[in-house]
Amino acid sequence: MGGQLGQPRDQRDPEPAGDQGGTGVPLVGVVDDVGGEAGAGAGERDELVVGASGVAADPRVGGELGEADAVAAGQRVRGADEDVQRRTSRSSRPSRFPVFMWHGRHNFYGFPVYGEVATKLDQHMGGDETTADTRGFDPDPVRRGRYAGFVERHLPRFGGPELYSRTCLYTVPPDQDLVLDTLPGAPQIVVAIGAGHAFKFAALIGGLLADLAQGRAPAHPIDAFSLTRPALTDPSFPRSFHV
Repeated sequence: MGGQLGQPRDQRDPEPAGDQGGTGVPLVGVVDDVGGEAGAGAGERDELVVGASGVAADPRVGGELGEADAVAAGQRVRGADEDVQRRTSRSSRPSRFPVFMWHGRHNFYGFPVYGEVATKLDQHMGGDETTADTRGFDPDPVRRGRYAGFVERHLPRFGGPELYSRTCLYTVPPDQDLVLDTLPGAPQIVVAIGAGHAFKFAALIGGLLADLAQGRAPAHPIDAFSLTRPALTDPSFPRSFHV
């Protein structure tokens, strides 16, 4: 194909073919099939692929946003805490400790020491609904308390002195399912929402988005991931944000 992934940016009003009006939908991860960025005059056909993440989600493409805090433990420190760091690093390196997901009253996931000398712990879908404009950047003390209790009870050697804590966003439809579709009224715009759990399907989703962008029938059924399904069109559809 020769397509290129553009830098994340806010590009508005992509014009549908043969139409003078635009959609005004923010775009991120813009790809075209002729080797240049969409709208740059690089070829005969431009296709826009919208990967709606927390930094570019818009209610018009059906996403709800929730905050999550990620805590990295294992700050390089001096004195007695150096022994804590060494023990955490040894017991939580990838050869001895897996990436994990814990399902319970609260869902947590974590990563072993990799790159930085630190583990990582986060709560899946643990935050309040928000938007990219109203989100906060201060870690939530309620979730920090949940992290501490979870580590103390289940993974005491996973923790350690904190390196940093950061907030991030999920873009999640009310049914917590994927969106893989073309935008109604603008079929040259392809929309993808991962709903917070799409990484494991990345290769498959990439192929399906390529099919949609090229005007081909998808290699697998994707009707369940339509932008026009009840979860995205019916305001009374029940929300389900817990796995």
